Amino acid sequence: MPKLLAILLLLISFVLPANAMTVMCTAYTPYESGGVMANGMWVQEGYVACDFLPLGTVVYIDGQRYVVGDRIGDGSYNHVDIVFNDYNSAIEFGVRYLEMEVE
Repeated sequence: MPKLLAILLLLISFVLPANAMTVMCTAYTPYESGGVMANGMWVQEGYVACDFLPLGTVVYIDGQRYVVGDRIGDGSYNHVDIVFNDYNSAIEFGVRYLEMEVE
């Protein structure tokens, strides 16, 4: 099964634009994060936490524009945490694997 997953990921990389990748997306809210992002700003919608891109990088996830403003801290290369203003929306979002394009 791991070989099949590797083959699928390789095939996806040929279909997606060079600046696109599939990432695991999770969600968090200002209330569970301590309030301030790694960039010094208050946690707010329109931002994501990401360990593998520089702060300030603009990304598009599922067509929605976000700015990397925080760090997750797990060191992963395919995990992005999206800020939601309310807890219920974050829970409803759950965990999704979505296409992300880097501007």
